[in-house]
Amino acid sequence: MCKKLVYLTCLGLVLCLTVTKAANAQDPNLLGWWKLDEPSGTIAYDSSGNSNDGVFVGAPQWASGYAGGAVLLDGVDDFIEVPHHDSLLPGEEVTIMAWINIPRHTGAGGSSWQAIITKGNAPRVYSMYTTPAATGGGGVLHFSIGPEGQFIGSTSIGQVPLNEWVHVCAMVVNNGHLYYINGIPSEPADNGGAGTVIPTGNTATVRIGNAPENNSMAGKIDDVRVYDKALTQDVIQLIMVSGLRAEATRPNPDNGAQEVPRNTILGWKEGRYSVTRNVYFGTNFNDVNEAGESDPRGVLVAERLSDITFDPLGADLLDYNTVYYWRVDEINDLDPNSPWRGALWSFTTVNFIVVDDFEDYNDYEPNRVFDKWKDGFGTVTNGATIGYSDPDFDAEEHFVETSIIHGGKQSMPYFYDNDNKYSEAVMQLSGSDKNWTRDNVESLSLWFRGYPAYVGGFEENPAGTYMVKAVGADIYGNADEFHFAYREVTAGACSIIAKVESLDNTDPFAKAGVMMRNTLDADSVNVALLITPENGIRYQRRNIANNATERDVAEGITAPYWLKLERTAGGLLRAYYSRDGVTWASFGLKTITMQMPIYVGLAVTSHNTFATCQATFSNVSFTGTGVGSQWNHQDIGIISNSPESMYVVLNNSAVVYHEDPNASLVRDWTLWTIPLQAFTDLGVNLNNVSSLGIGFGNRANPQPSGNGTMYFDDIRLYRPEP
Repeated sequence: MCKKLVYLTCLGLVLCLTVTKAANAQDPNLLGWWKLDEPSGTIAYDSSGNSNDGVFVGAPQWASGYAGGAVLLDGVDDFIEVPHHDSLLPGEEVTIMAWINIPRHTGAGGSSWQAIITKGNAPRVYSMYTTPAATGGGGVLHFSIGPEGQFIGSTSIGQVPLNEWVHVCAMVVNNGHLYYINGIPSEPADNGGAGTVIPTGNTATVRIGNAPENNSMAGKIDDVRVYDKALTQDVIQLIMVSGLRAEATRPNPDNGAQEVPRNTILGWKEGRYSVTRNVYFGTNFNDVNEAGESDPRGVLVAERLSDITFDPLGADLLDYNTVYYWRVDEINDLDPNSPWRGALWSFTTVNFIVVDDFEDYNDYEPNRVFDKWKDGFGTVTNGATIGYSDPDFDAEEHFVETSIIHGGKQSMPYFYDNDNKYSEAVMQLSGSDKNWTRDNVESLSLWFRGYPAYVGGFEENPAGTYMVKAVGADIYGNADEFHFAYREVTAGACSIIAKVESLDNTDPFAKAGVMMRNTLDADSVNVALLITPENGIRYQRRNIANNATERDVAEGITAPYWLKLERTAGGLLRAYYSRDGVTWASFGLKTITMQMPIYVGLAVTSHNTFATCQATFSNVSFTGTGVGSQWNHQDIGIISNSPESMYVVLNNSAVVYHEDPNASLVRDWTLWTIPLQAFTDLGVNLNNVSSLGIGFGNRANPQPSGNGTMYFDDIRLYRPEP
């Protein structure tokens, strides 16, 4: 024990001297250092000395970190944005690093890329992501740098673990890429990254947890740094351990956490020098804050504890709906600085009993979500399907949903098909779960969300004039959302010409134009020539499925305008635009490989999922011997629901419908609360609830209807509010 103390003390001195020299605020190679230790507010201060402070975008939350604080991001629209300054531009080398704790490797909406730190997209100065591994499952780091359309990217051989703190680092050294994961070097796969030259003159912002193409990060991020040199392994490892502290850190549950389950085991990261610790726990702030060994005040619940966990429920200390305060003092009797007083943390317990939070399901029998929630599989009168039918496990897909969630890390996907039938999924209850009178519960609640109704349309009226209606997030990035009116082309060269007469300004980046597409999948290889209300003409190409979209721009042009795409049999592409249909300007010659058949036609997106955009086209013509004569049209990449009523049923008899007959069209997470008295009035004995079902349609008299996709989460029984 004495040797341990001497060793750690010496190590602390070495770390202090070395890391201070390598990475303090005076280090000229440190461009930005965001510790993310602020207790509150919406500014992430830069500790590099360059004053490159970041601001919150969306609603990031302060949380406990690897060392001290961190920021929790929702994986949808939360990130930190740092305004451009020339001090953020590296020279010939760059190193970026952070501590992350993530539940997934994919980005928002299932994108293949989850941004950690980025600066720019066209060009990219430095962009580090996580992404699913190409083979074998798991996830890796991705690093890409370069001018627009000429990015040089690579992926790490080493993998990034989920749901634990991991240090990630990527750098440019000798015009190539190198990764470090938890301080261990990882070469790029397939020697990727060779020939990298960092672009100059970029004025884009730095984004922490997001990229310009909106591949948002989910989870926690801490201690973000950017250097304009390639750091060595020993320096990286010293930086990693420099954040370890003598006092207890990383509380679980997080400081200030709400709705903490009563069976939670308290945990923390032990101090650097500690051997044992004292745990103080109670409901009185002052007592927990001021207590000590000589004055325990009744809140010293564990003395000289060797473990780094404590079970308050096992000690009969937890009640419902109560704020608890706790503190951990780290102790080493051989160190004169001991004890190291811990921070005062708090959390609030739940006021409910969990019926199903969908967190315990996995991909293996008997713990798959549809093993417990019995759906209509194999039943012609029941159109419900629970869980995704064919997940790609290697791509981190699962039977449950892991991105569209209300709480925790999972929710239940529910597919209904009410073609002369109803849809219903039922969970059987057993043991004490059947007693819905315990602990004075008074209401059932569940969270749900669906998708809006289908609004896409294509109409010729009058002859030769075509109107296309659409919603959709965008035609860009790794995948598209738009309405497509098209003809199939089975062979040979082809072209399409159309005049965009008008386009609703649902967003400055709403788009309408002509497109050639390899498949009707959202992430398909494609080329498009599109006009916008305020941002000119965009000539866009996605050369590889589920990859980034390249673009060229002709600014200052608005509808009405003529657009033309030509494709040779060998895949050469030309794009033209004209004010009068006679004199044409063109973009540069491009090549994209597509396999026949391809789909050629008119594309419209609103770039605003809450608004419907209509575009009018005229003078539409095709050339090519393989062009079909039949128009078809459909949404691409847009999920929509048929309007349908929703109900909950207990014991296969007592049915309560949601007050909104179109509940399936609700697009945001929505709470539905049902007083238990409603089921009692229908004859249910709340001491013996044997089953809980969720359904869509008229259960008693099924009617012809449509289909849709829903998500459910956090089904609970609530106690009265105090």
